[in-house]
Amino acid sequence: MSMINRTLRLGVLIAVLAFATACSSVPVNQDYDPAYDFSQLGSYAWMERPPASGKPDLTDNQLVNSRVMKAFDDRMATKGHRLTSADQASFLVTHYISVDKKIRVNTSNYGYGYGYRGYGGAGYSDTTVRQYEVGELILDFVSNDDDKKLLWRGTGSSKIQDKRTPEERQQVITKVVDAVLKQFPPNTK
Repeated sequence: MSMINRTLRLGVLIAVLAFATACSSVPVNQDYDPAYDFSQLGSYAWMERPPASGKPDLTDNQLVNSRVMKAFDDRMATKGHRLTSADQASFLVTHYISVDKKIRVNTSNYGYGYGYRGYGGAGYSDTTVRQYEVGELILDFVSNDDDKKLLWRGTGSSKIQDKRTPEERQQVITKVVDAVLKQFPPNTK
């Protein structure tokens, strides 16, 4: 095998792996107070949220809520943060989940050439419209004082897929929580 063929194959392999990684990633974002010293955060407690004032979000589903909390608690334990009571916590955590409907429109053109001497030719277009849902998880870290100041917010979103078992649902939620928490603590240097 020539050096050019090896180089081409390696390039194709890298491109395929990069594409596969990009397709499986969870889009994330964060915002935080750059003046805050995040190294002082150790223990946390779950913050009580006021009841929803508008339409309920997915966080009102006890099953989804417990899955998010489990994934969060497991991930934070690996980062050295421990769950404790609210009076002993250095910060409070809450989460929200929203679902947005999105539309994807794809148009494909089929056909061939211009026919004899540039005239004619057959072809058609096919347009498909698909509606899908995207779920967004928002994790808020709040100061545990009278001000209840927002210190850090991490968000992650994922296309909602019909998962049939609780285990599959937990895996998806864990993937999103892990992706969001990879941003914490923020690099404030």
